Amino acid sequence: MTLQRRALYFFVLYAFAIVYLSLFPGDFLLHPSAAGLYWVAGDSRRLTFDTALNVLFYLPLGAAGFLAMGRGVPAWLASSAFGIALSLLIEWVQLWTPSRYGNLRDFAANGAGAVLGASTAFFIQAHAENLLARISVGPRKRLPAAAWLMLSVWALWHAFPFFPSLSLYRVQHSVAPWEWQAFGAHAVGFFILTVLMGRSRWLWLAFALVPAQVFLADRSFSAAETLGSLVGGCAAWMLGGQSLKVAQLALPVWLCLEEFRPFRLAPQRLTFAWMPFGSWFATNTTGFYSTIFSKLFLYTAVVWVLRKTGLGAAAAVAVPAVILLIGEWSQQWIEGRTPETTDLAVLAIGIVLLTLCAENATAALQGAEVSAERKQS
Repeated sequence: MTLQRRALYFFVLYAFAIVYLSLFPGDFLLHPSAAGLYWVAGDSRRLTFDTALNVLFYLPLGAAGFLAMGRGVPAWLASSAFGIALSLLIEWVQLWTPSRYGNLRDFAANGAGAVLGASTAFFIQAHAENLLARISVGPRKRLPAAAWLMLSVWALWHAFPFFPSLSLYRVQHSVAPWEWQAFGAHAVGFFILTVLMGRSRWLWLAFALVPAQVFLADRSFSAAETLGSLVGGCAAWMLGGQSLKVAQLALPVWLCLEEFRPFRLAPQRLTFAWMPFGSWFATNTTGFYSTIFSKLFLYTAVVWVLRKTGLGAAAAVAVPAVILLIGEWSQQWIEGRTPETTDLAVLAIGIVLLTLCAENATAALQGAEVSAERKQS
């Protein structure tokens, strides 16, 4: 499958996700809530945060659109125009939704994100050979595509939305309490990342992201996360070639424990939410993104490990899917949990990303790598 086709699949799925989340839960009014789109003024921290998020969310759309539509200025224009048009359509439709409101500020941020994403992809494609020549460390040490995918999701887990906070007072007082769940999740996560990346220099950057959260807005330093990552990495190095076998047994067990914790019955049955990502709108906090990206990383890791150890594609998907399905349904009777289909949707996203990022994915990148190696020699 070529790079253009993979980008097209991602582009279509991502556009669908944007429409779904922007119009959730799909309720509409008979009459618009306003006469038209208007500019939302103000400079509050929350408004600035939401605007920046809108830019970030449309970045992948613009980049994938550019790669899907070909190359050069025509593809840049087409992908930018599509992102702007989609944003305008969504903001206009939101005038008929009871829980959302369309406005020109969001439209401008969304459009800017799409144009910025398309521009970034344009630049990277135009300079692919030079960029690969700079980061290439030889064919034997080149990371597989799955490693880059997991590294990217790990970065989203620990740094999204990438807002710095350099207050000395905050750095001194921003320390999270010890949580064994955080320790376990990071031990498992960094164990898998180490198996994927070996002793690559990028692994050290991934580890540094964990304590560096103290310098990011709405984040804090966590000794449990840092120590868990260190333990997971050391365990993978010590086990060496046995790491995958250990992960094959440990990850499904971990997934079961994660689904059924805290192992206490709820005082009354909870309502099961069939529409995925409903808790996103219920909580509306930055902590939700960290939770979602952590689940995306760990669920994707389960599928990758099962496939890598020789299990068929259907079985590798079925094992975590059955665990999540039983676990989410059982959470109706478990204290402090939210029974919903979101976890299954996150697993599906991970499966799609793994499929699109298969090794030796694109002839275009392979050609660029060959050219970069020729330049080095």
